[in-house]
Amino acid sequence: MLTQRGRDLLLIVEDDQNLSEMLCTFLRTKQYRLITTPMGEDVLDICHREHPNLVLLDINLPDIDGYEVCRRLRENLSTRNLPILFLTQRKLREDRIAGLNVGADDYITKPFDVEELYLRVRNALRKAEHRSYIDPVSGLPGTPLAEAQLKTLLHREGWTILAVSVENWEPFIKSYRHLKDKFATYVAGLVRQAVDQVGDLEDFVGRVGTVEFIIITTPSHVLRLWARIESLFTRAMNPPCIGGKKRPVTADLYLSFGMVTAQDGPYSDVRSLAEEIARSRRASRHRDKMSIAAE
Repeated sequence: MLTQRGRDLLLIVEDDQNLSEMLCTFLRTKQYRLITTPMGEDVLDICHREHPNLVLLDINLPDIDGYEVCRRLRENLSTRNLPILFLTQRKLREDRIAGLNVGADDYITKPFDVEELYLRVRNALRKAEHRSYIDPVSGLPGTPLAEAQLKTLLHREGWTILAVSVENWEPFIKSYRHLKDKFATYVAGLVRQAVDQVGDLEDFVGRVGTVEFIIITTPSHVLRLWARIESLFTRAMNPPCIGGKKRPVTADLYLSFGMVTAQDGPYSDVRSLAEEIARSRRASRHRDKMSIAAE
């Protein structure tokens, strides 16, 4: 096994030593770190130990074929999103379909142009980097992308941030821990649905906590978004009880909202803006608790 220092780490699974050395020589010029192995059985162990950013995988290997290697990587939680590029002599349509069907990101046949190979590797790494910023539970942009969006607001005007949080969440999840991800996914879908219905195509929706979301929109849309999200959530959490059925277990959950506008600034950096969003959300929680107590 060979390792070479650099930036992204590539694992080359190839039993042809001459081809493996040629790939290493070329990819070193692109500043990649490299690991090589001729054996498919070693791949999962190497991935767990070295954490490569991408796998270049031959299909015809001495022990198990590349299809089985790819299948194992996709079935494993820690490697299921790892970019996999088949690099093979198999050119038939059914071979390509089989490779893509087991989860490969790309299928490259030999002989190949090394510059084209580099571009495909680079593109696969870029797509994987983008996927890493998407929250896997909700399918929405996660905190890193949300912070990047907030940064763009510092020198802009005419924006409004709507912060949405599910309250009374802790006691609910203690009793229904197995529903945690499903519930977060469902609420994210409600927020996304509201934006699709009454928002704008340029509105940004991000997940910044277990059941906390921000929407970057415009002053003309924010109140309609607020009302639609609240309506969808209330209806979903409190379905009508028919025939004397028990009160739904989600009935004690409710939403709190915070709102920050460009006029509330200026903000010197993302941290100060994020703190204002948090303050607005806390104030909303306090008002909602007082309202519930009064009822």
